[in-house]
Amino acid sequence: MNGINNGLENSWKAIIIPQPEFHAYTNTTQAIGYLEAKYEKNKNAVFYVKASGLAAGKGAIRAENLDQAIKAVATMVHFGDAGKTFLIEECIQNHDGTPGEEA
Repeated sequence: MNGINNGLENSWKAIIIPQPEFHAYTNTTQAIGYLEAKYEKNKNAVFYVKASGLAAGKGAIRAENLDQAIKAVATMVHFGDAGKTFLIEECIQNHDGTPGEEA
């Protein structure tokens, strides 16, 4: 999954398609540390926490504040193998500065 995204990221940037910053985690403590640092810099940040495997259509959670983001990270364990590795992805902002849809 990560290799596919990394390969496409360069192609998207070449044709100016916005690509959100994302990081893959298997460790919830590290993931929460990343989120805390991001929210320290931007209290209005919006993130998606996504299970890397199949999670019956329930593996992507939008988090609009730090508490929601931490709960979303904790939820990944409920997806079993699908949630062992998960992504934290920043929400892309629309031209007017409002949160957009995920990429």
